[in-house]
Parts: sequence; structure tokens; C-alpha cells
Amino acid sequence: MASDFASSYIKKLSTSMHHRNTSKFLKPSASERSRIMRALYTLEIFQILFCHTWVFDQRDVAKCMNEFLLNFAPWEIEQIACVHDFLMIQISPAFYAKTDTNFWEDPDLVRSDLGVNAALSQGLVNFESVAKSNTFNEQYYLKYGGGYRSSYPRAFYHALRDIDLVEIGYLGYHVYNYVSVYRGPRQYARRVKPPFFDDPDGGPFRVWRQLYKSKALRFSVYQMDEILWERAYVMWDRERLEALGMIKYRPQQPPTACSSLSKSLPKETDNKT
Repeated sequence: MASDFASSYIKKLSTSMHHRNTSKFLKPSASERSRIMRALYTLEIFQILFCHTWVFDQRDVAKCMNEFLLNFAPWEIEQIACVHDFLMIQISPAFYAKTDTNFWEDPDLVRSDLGVNAALSQGLVNFESVAKSNTFNEQYYLKYGGGYRSSYPRAFYHALRDIDLVEIGYLGYHVYNYVSVYRGPRQYARRVKPPFFDDPDGGPFRVWRQLYKSKALRFSVYQMDEILWERAYVMWDRERLEALGMIKYRPQQPPTACSSLSKSLPKETDNKT
């Protein structure tokens, strides 16, 4: 699955190379492959922990999902989002016909589809089998033959965007504090963790930091810009990103603590409202 991910995106990226010797970029490096594998394993762990869990108060699970995701730096969460999108694309033909214009015009439909997410909750091995099955009968058996286990009704796609449920307001309304929203560098430094995984290359941090600039303070997870997901921009080494023209190299490594992370970001006045 990691090889499929790499080959699929590298073919798309090779046409954009600003580098004469593109042959050296036709295969993923060891560090790129490791990022892809880590993101796949993390997604699978998330599914195991939360997608077969049902409790009376769903806020308890939402808080646990929030704690899980906030163990990772924003660019690491974006890596998980990229492999999640890849999996959604891979399996979509098993659930949607090419003539289904609603789906092809709005990819969010498949990301949040209960059937697709139920298939994902069965594990990546079964998920890949559904995506690569050749006949309707084979697909049907893999999707429904064993029956789906009870699945938590919030898709991973939704978890990335709005899982941080803080409280119930005095009028009974849900009050959300979105995982992708930070009100200034102080809140950012308090909430954003340093990288969970050791990644000395620094390419993913550099491209995330450079592309979003001041937006990184407010919308640092699951960006509303699908062209970046389509290029899996946070998966690649610095050298590949430079050849693509996505970053200009400056000798800067990812921060190792929240305090240094906030210093590396542009200054922005806290919003106290």
C-alpha cells in the first residue's frame, strides 16, 4: 500500500520537477517511505482505538480522539490526512459509479460516507482487498460477507476537523474548539506538540511552514486546499520539494519543543474575543 501511494503521487509530481535529473526522484527515498508507512500505521491505530468504540456520551470518545491527534505536530497530522485521502480515492470505485456526478463533484461525500468508513474500520488489509477486487461478487463479499462491526459514527475525516468538543453551552448548544484553529502564538505554543517521530530531513516542516505562513497559526490541520493533498506535499524530502519548486531551502530544522515552535512562526496578536 505504501508502494502504491508513492508510485501514484511520484508519477504526478515528476511532470512538475524543476530539476534536469528527474530519474533520481522516480522512487521514494527511505525517509519518504518511512513517513508513508508511519501515517498508514497511525491511521490504522486510530481506527482500532476509536472506530469500534461506542459509549453513551460521545463527548468522551471525542475528547480521547482529540488527545490522540494532538500528540502529533500539524504536518504529521497532515501526513495522516494525505494517506486517508489516497485510501478514499482507491476504494471509491467499489462504492460509487463513475456516472455518480454528486460524488465526483464533491469528494467530501466519500470521505464522510458511512459505508466507506466502515470498510476502513475493518483494517487496511481488508480495505486494500476491497479496493483491488475485480468483480462485484468479490467486492460484495469483502464489504458485507462478514458483516461490519459496530462503528463509531464519526469518520476520521470529521475527527480531523472538529473533534475538540470543549463543553455544552448554558443554552444546551455544543461549543466546539476546532483542532485546526488557534488564536495566536500563545495558544499555538500551548496546544501544538513537537514532532512525535524523529525526522531529521525537515522537508515536511519546511513546506508546511512556508506554504501557510501566518495561516499556520489559525488553520494548521487539514488545510482547505486540496491541490496540496493531491501532491502529498508533507511526505517528501527537502531535496524533492526543492526540485518541485515548493520550497526554497533555508537551513532550518523542525522545532523540538513547543516554545521553539512558536518562535519559528510569524508573530500575530492574540484574539481575545
